[in-house]
Formats: sequence, C-alpha cells, structure tokens
Amino acid sequence: MISNIRSKAAACVVPGMLLSLCALSGCQGKKVVAQLGSTSFTESAYLKRLESITPADFTQVETLAGFQNDPSLTAGSVALIDMIRETALANLAAQKKVMISDSDIDQLLNVQKEMNPSLDKAIRVGLVSEANIRRTIKMQLEITGIGSDNASITPAEIQQFYNQNINAFKLPTLYGLRMVTVPNSTLGIQVLNEVKATGNFPAVMQKYNIPASPPLDGHEQILSDAQLKTIAPLYKAVTKLTPLQFVSAPVQYKAPGGQTFAIVAQLTRTMPAHTLSLADVSPLIRLQLLHQKFPDYQPHTFQLLNTYLKNQKVVIYPTGLAATVSRYLLAVPPSSVTGIPAAPQSAPSAAPSGSTPPAAAPSAPTTTPSGGSNLPALP
Repeated sequence: MISNIRSKAAACVVPGMLLSLCALSGCQGKKVVAQLGSTSFTESAYLKRLESITPADFTQVETLAGFQNDPSLTAGSVALIDMIRETALANLAAQKKVMISDSDIDQLLNVQKEMNPSLDKAIRVGLVSEANIRRTIKMQLEITGIGSDNASITPAEIQQFYNQNINAFKLPTLYGLRMVTVPNSTLGIQVLNEVKATGNFPAVMQKYNIPASPPLDGHEQILSDAQLKTIAPLYKAVTKLTPLQFVSAPVQYKAPGGQTFAIVAQLTRTMPAHTLSLADVSPLIRLQLLHQKFPDYQPHTFQLLNTYLKNQKVVIYPTGLAATVSRYLLAVPPSSVTGIPAAPQSAPSAAPSGSTPPAAAPSAPTTTPSGGSNLPALP
C-alpha cells in the first residue's frame, strides 16, 4: 500500500491541474482553489500543503473517514480535505468555546515521541512531517472537545488515573542500534573496519552484497532492554558501549537452526529507563478520560461537522477533485478511530504486540510499552 500511495502522491501534480488552477482568481488577486463560507484557500497555500503530503497522510485521511485503499484519493484531494476540514473544525470548536493552545499540542507531541521513539525517528528522517502531526493533534483535541461538549476533567481524576495506571508510564531502557549480519567473522572484520571509517552502513553493505532486511539494514533501530536480551552476546557487547561506539569485534551469534553468523553493530544512543511524570502525561490522561466518559464523542463531532458543512458554501474549483473531497468531508468515521497516530506505517510501533498506548484507545494500557522494533530471528 505504501508504494501505491507514494506513486499517487508523486503523480497528482499534473500540468492539466495547474492550468485549471491558474484560471481562478480572487482573495485580493490570489488564485483560489476552494472556499468554505467566507474563507478562501489560495493556490499558494494549497501547493505548499501539497509539498508536505506523505504516505502517512493518506492513511490518516482514509482511516478518519472509515475508508481503505481508496483509488480515487490523490495527494491533491488529501491536501484539500485536510485544509477544509481543519478550518471547519476550528470554526466549530470556536463556536463551542473549545480552546487549544500551542502548549497543549507541544505536550502531547512530546509525550508521543517519548513513548514512541520510532515516531520521533520518523520525524527526524523525514518519513512524516512534524507540522502535519501537530495539525492532527490539534484536530484531535478539537474533535474531543466538540464531541464531549467541552467537558472538563478534574486534577483529582487525572491523578487517580495516573496512580492506577503507573506501569503504563514506565518506559524501559532503550537502545538505538545500527546493525548488519555477515556470514563469518572474517568478512565481519572487514565490514566493521569500513563502517568505522566511513559511517556508511548502506554503502558497505552494497559493496559486499549484504542483504538489507530491517532491523538488520544498517539504519537505526530502537530496541528495548528485553528485546536486546534475546540475543545475549549482542546485549553483552552493546551494554559496554557509549553512544556512537562500534562493537570491538563482530559478535558471534548461533541461530536457532544451528547456523552461526556475525553481527556488526554501532550503538547510536541509549535512553535510560524512567517513569513519565504526571505533568508530562496529564494532557494524554485528560484525553483518555474524556474518551472513556464520552465513547461516542467522535461520531457526535462529525455529525455536528456535517451539519456545519451543509450549512456553509463549500466550493472545490478543481472539478476532478470535487467528488472525492466532498465524500471525505461528509464521512462519519468509526467510533474507534482517535486520529492521533502512534507511528507511521514505515516506522515500527512503540508498543509490543497486545498492548495499547494511552493515546491510541479509550481503555487504559495494561502492559508497559517497549518503545522499540521487534527483533526477528536472524537469518
């Protein structure tokens, strides 16, 4: 699905669309691509948003509408859907006196990145846009506020939830590692010396025809203490290192099938085990409790949003996008969708299989997030 999304994103900006946009004018002489009531969306804002569309944005728009693998969805329609929906939600939130501050968004984004280093990594390497995630968080806060009729949660309720679910906020020691496996120690020493000299795992792997299979592809992977312990000799070697150091020699590993391999690894960073403070997670808990108290908050919001949009003049000037944009704008999503991404599809989730991060569902988690990639059996 990701490859299809990427191809759609790359193919949507075509000369025909640009020509059709250039014929429109308004908003003090600026070209206009859409209107919501008295708000005009300019071509320049649209094209800027279009440049930031990622595969995660396609997934987010489809999930929020309750659709999957929609062939009619293009980056152009995603950009317009996002821009119009954001403005409509902000207007509706203002009517309901739901106020969202930059501080609220900062806190939620920071705790998401801390609980899910894979999301933090994906932002840093450009797999997802931090600006887009901030917009998503703002929309989620607005959706929750509107759907709960701007209900409040008391400090005592937040404290009680924190005390009762303290294990959910205990993060294990995490290690950032760049790793590759080689058939034997002789080749392992050559690879180790070259990656030490160049720092370029992918180039060295290509030189020696070493297959790349995540997490053994030379790119940073986040592993928890428990995950790393599944390969005891690697754990022993890595825990002696300081960040940016390489293992002193290829680490010998005997796979369950009996084959022996060597692992070349570099420790990129260590994140000590710690417990998130009440101040850190209070906005997250507040959302959690509101979702518990108002399980139908999301369909309620979107019903109100649909009514709002039907009473507004909504015009989509690129006619080829109008039907898809309208269908998404009026869609009522499944009640289980929260809108805040735990991680993009191309980055591993922070939570181990079977656990639920606090921002992802209305029930409290019962297992501690691992924060890392699943380490498969070595080849």
